[in-house]
Amino acid sequence: MCAACAGAVDVVKYLLELGADINYKDKYGNSGMSLAKRHNHTAVIRAIKSKQSKITEEENAGQNPECDVKFVEEFFCVSCKQEFSNTTREQHSSSTVHLFNCHPRPNATIYGIPENNRGYQILLRGGWDKEKGLGPDGSGHKFPLKTVLKKDREGFGAPKKLGLLENPQQSLKYLMEIEELGEEILVDRNEVVALDRRRNQTREALRALMKEESHHKTWMTVGSMLVKLPVDKAKDLLQRDQVQLDCEINKLRSELKVKVNKLRDMEFQPPVPGLMLNAMSKDEMKAVYQILSGKSS
Repeated sequence: MCAACAGAVDVVKYLLELGADINYKDKYGNSGMSLAKRHNHTAVIRAIKSKQSKITEEENAGQNPECDVKFVEEFFCVSCKQEFSNTTREQHSSSTVHLFNCHPRPNATIYGIPENNRGYQILLRGGWDKEKGLGPDGSGHKFPLKTVLKKDREGFGAPKKLGLLENPQQSLKYLMEIEELGEEILVDRNEVVALDRRRNQTREALRALMKEESHHKTWMTVGSMLVKLPVDKAKDLLQRDQVQLDCEINKLRSELKVKVNKLRDMEFQPPVPGLMLNAMSKDEMKAVYQILSGKSS
C-alpha cells in the first residue's frame, strides 16, 4: 500500500507477482487502488487492474459448467398421482400443483387460553369444533368478547352522547367547557398559593410576637392602615386569621380535586391515582400505632 501511494510501479508489480492481496485495506478503509487513484498514479492503477482481470479469468477457467447441471430423473408423486420427468423433486414439492393436491390444513386457531382450561374442555366435550364458532352450525361467536375499558364515571342507562364530529355546535360547546374548567383550576391553584404564602407570613408574625411581652404594644397593618395594638390583641387577630386561612385553603383544595377529576373525565383520561385520598385522623393514627406495636412485641 505504501508503494501504491508513492507511485512505485515496479515495487507494486513485484508484490503482485508474489501474491499480495489487492483487496487488503488499512484501518481507515483505504486499499492500494484507492490510494493510487487519490494520488493519480495511472501506472499503478493499470497494474492493479491487470492483476484483477487475470485473477477473474483464472477463477472463471477453474469452474466446471457441468457441475451446475442437476440430474433430473423421473419420479411418481403420490399426492398428485402422476409421473414427472421435466422437474426435480425439490422444485415439484414447492409448486402450486403439488400444494393444491396436498390440501394443506390452515394453522390452528389460537384463543389465548391454554387447552387445559376448564371452560375450554367443557366446550370440547359438548361437541364444539375449535375451528368454528359457537352454536349447532358453528355460526356463532368464535372468539371471546373483547372487554372495553370504561373511561367515564357514568352508570348504566346513561344517555349516549353524540360524537364531537357528528355535532359541531356541541363539540364547540364541549371544548369551551373544557377551557373554562381549566382556567378555573389555574385560578384556584394560584389562589391557594397566595393564601398559603399569606398563612406562612402570619405564622412568622405569631412567632415574632411570642417573644414580645404581653403588656407592650406593637405595630400591625390592617388593610392599608398601620395600627399600634397591644400584643395580646395582635396575637388574637393573627390566630383568627390563621384559622380562617386554613379553612379557605382546605376548601379550595377539596374543590380542586373534584375539578381536576372532572377535567380528566372530559378529556377521556383516567383519574389521577391517589388524588382523592384524605389524611388519617388522630384516632386512626393511634389505632395504627397500637397495631404496629402489638406486632413488634
